[in-house]
Amino acid sequence: MRLEDELFDLLYDLESGSYRHGRYEQFYIHDPKRRYISKASVRDRVFHQALVGVLEPAFEPSFIFVSFASRKGKGTHAAIDRLEDFLIRGSRNGSSRIYALKCDISKFFDSIQHDVLKGMLAQHIINEPLLRLVDQVVDSHSSFKGTSHGLPLGNVTSQLFANIYLNGFDHWVKERLRISSYVRFCDDFVLLHENRQFLESVLLQIESYLSQKLHLQLHSHKIFIRTYEQGVDFLGWVLRPGVRTMRTKTRRRLSQRVVGLVSQYEEAGILQENFSGTIQSCLATFDHGQEFQNQKRLINSIRQMKFKNFL
Repeated sequence: MRLEDELFDLLYDLESGSYRHGRYEQFYIHDPKRRYISKASVRDRVFHQALVGVLEPAFEPSFIFVSFASRKGKGTHAAIDRLEDFLIRGSRNGSSRIYALKCDISKFFDSIQHDVLKGMLAQHIINEPLLRLVDQVVDSHSSFKGTSHGLPLGNVTSQLFANIYLNGFDHWVKERLRISSYVRFCDDFVLLHENRQFLESVLLQIESYLSQKLHLQLHSHKIFIRTYEQGVDFLGWVLRPGVRTMRTKTRRRLSQRVVGLVSQYEEAGILQENFSGTIQSCLATFDHGQEFQNQKRLINSIRQMKFKNFL
């Protein structure tokens, strides 16, 4: 009954205009690098989910097809598949040279400016009470941190807000720069062209656009221009003509995760069914590329740990 009471209280606050966003719980996770997570209360997370349910249908039609993060029917592997398709077609199946410009936005979520984001939201939300609620969610973290920028990684709304924030940039790349082969997944994006000098000039325009309009900066050491033959590194996979391999760091992290899960089962005596699905899912990741031998080695390692029933 307590949960039901909380939901009715939330509904009353929303209808009466008395809703106020609560404080956040802070903690660190390692995924694989250390990340600072701000977690909203259950009450606020329920509201976030409802808010996304209202806003997503309104904004989704304006997003370009090749924006792949946090969208239904998209995802990491769909983004990699689309980039590989662009590379194959652009290189005429490996017979001609194609260049890839790969970029990564530095500290993306923490750099999102609230005033800029709220201006974008106001262009589409004409309902004033709804807009006030949305603005309150945007500002909820700033009132806690004392800043006017940054979105908490733990909020489901942050994923949608991130796509809204970069939507104008996506359209600018496609329509003003006329880049037909472009893929973005959150703060990682790749542009393809047959002329390296063209991509070098485009990079300068991209840096200027992001800085002046969105107050964002690229990771200087994560920018590269490479040919398809040299290998295009994107979302943990390296794409070359006729072959897709997992990046060494990604493979190591995935293997450590699987072995760690099996070890937890051994140490804690947790039921096998609680882990089996997760382990099978991790192993299935290898199926997205030419990783059969590495998958086989990992399976053998698990069997040596005497947990054959996981497989």
